[in-house]
Amino acid sequence: MRRFSKDVVAGQVGLWSSGGGSSGGSSGSGVGNDSGASGVGAYSAGALLLDLDEPHHVVGKSAEPILVPETDFEREGFVPNVVFPTGAVDRGDTLLVYYGAADTVCAVAELSKAEILAAAR
Repeated sequence: MRRFSKDVVAGQVGLWSSGGGSSGGSSGSGVGNDSGASGVGAYSAGALLLDLDEPHHVVGKSAEPILVPETDFEREGFVPNVVFPTGAVDRGDTLLVYYGAADTVCAVAELSKAEILAAAR
């Protein structure tokens, strides 16, 4: 396994947040996060397209989030307005994206791979 001494994939401030805040990173699923500072705004998820041979090289990223807190269970809880992907299952044309919501519950969303790839180009 190749290890890196620093974060090799880092988000931009406010990239996928609604309210601005700290930078995010990516999970192994290729879905990244960006949070609002001190609870301001929302913690949403976007998509990163990584080079297969050099996964530290970002080929594309979505300009807008692909998963945002919308439902009551995502907007109300221990930490409101939060969605954070934790894993994904490839189902052919779709991905099942497992995520935490409001630091209170776990959920799953089915997302189109074609739409995710189009958003990340």
